[in-house]
Amino acid sequence: MIALLIVGLVRAIARHHPKGRPMANLNITYTEMSDSATRMRNNKNDIDARLTECKSIVDNLTASGFVTDQASGKFDEVHTEFVTSANQVMETLEQLSSWLDKAVDAMRDMDTQLANSLNK
Repeated sequence: MIALLIVGLVRAIARHHPKGRPMANLNITYTEMSDSATRMRNNKNDIDARLTECKSIVDNLTASGFVTDQASGKFDEVHTEFVTSANQVMETLEQLSSWLDKAVDAMRDMDTQLANSLNK
């Protein structure tokens, strides 16, 4: 089944190639993809820890070392908005890491299915 899908995709690509020939457009290194996902996830965890540390610093500062009628509250508010936005970015980084893991699994599965289809 998957082999038929691949053949169909190759034919569709060939129709769109200027000379009617299929182009090589796939190069996959499972280890590199998996390692990248792991490194991205580790960086996310490091950044999360730094954001938590910064939030604590600002909370302590605006509680005792920088207290004004308006500016300290605004400073805390802006920093909280920054942390919220940064956390959303970090969630996207986690999603990208997970996508890479899933892509590796899917590509390995496809390779196995293609190999098995030749044994029949």
